Amino acid sequence: MIKRILVTLTALAASAFGQSGFAVIVSKSNPATHMPKAQLRRMVLGDMTSWPAGGKVLVVIATPGDPARGAMLKQICGMSESDFGKYISQKAFGGDSAAPKVLPSTAVVVKVVKLTPGGLGIVAASDADDSVKVLPVD
Repeated sequence: MIKRILVTLTALAASAFGQSGFAVIVSKSNPATHMPKAQLRRMVLGDMTSWPAGGKVLVVIATPGDPARGAMLKQICGMSESDFGKYISQKAFGGDSAAPKVLPSTAVVVKVVKLTPGGLGIVAASDADDSVKVLPVD
């Protein structure tokens, strides 16, 4: 019985997150209800620094090698970790410092997003807890 419930919950979670390998999280006070893929890409790449409803965006991600980070880079940005590093370095060299903040773990990403009204984090779906809001990506 318990095994059947766990299998059902796992299937529901995979369906809810589209098997993407990552979840987009924001603080519960953020009015956003979904995240267009193009907008997420612009925010992660530092090309969009404000929310459509106003307020500064603070994108936070875990360190290179984090599976959710890698999945997001591939699916949303169409980049490898190496390509992303080069892109961000070029932007920084050009004086643009809107790169995502890199934090040591997904637990820290969740905590920072929870406490930051304009925060946007990328974590594994399993790391998103009820202290933050998960935005579906469309």
